[in-house]
Amino acid sequence: AVAAMANLVQSDERMQVMEHIMPGLKYLAASTEPDSWLLVLSATRSLSRFDATRVTLAEAGMVAMLSKMQLDEDNVPAALIPGVKYSLAVTLSNLTCSEGVRERMIKDGAVQLLSSSLVDHALAHDDAFPETRTACAFALSNLTGSELAPLLAKVVGDGAVRAFVALAD
Repeated sequence: AVAAMANLVQSDERMQVMEHIMPGLKYLAASTEPDSWLLVLSATRSLSRFDATRVTLAEAGMVAMLSKMQLDEDNVPAALIPGVKYSLAVTLSNLTCSEGVRERMIKDGAVQLLSSSLVDHALAHDDAFPETRTACAFALSNLTGSELAPLLAKVVGDGAVRAFVALAD
């Protein structure tokens, strides 16, 4: 279903399709069911691959929604956590590829999510998905560009420097 949705989004009617997808994603993200959150993460990861949908996802507040979902050991089977964290890192990394959404992502907590949850997990479980470190570093790099200088205090306060240092070790 997620692949079919991604194929639709690439079509000429993509904005119309996104108008129908976003309410569903918001509804599922607000759920208290971890299975719903995993579906949101899967769909968002697929949709974040496309330039045409990144802006829509970011402007709809998807980063804030992903931050609020408690995709951790308390809610998701431990065996799935490395893959979940990797998918979350890739999603954020993909979204940062659109310069126009980076400011919104910072304001919605992307740096904090990357530095507090994803980098720490990637370093502790590097053997499961070593690519998580790369995705986190790429996303953080995109979120610390010179065009975002007015938000530098927030980026530093949200842990970007600590995360970069940890990733470099």
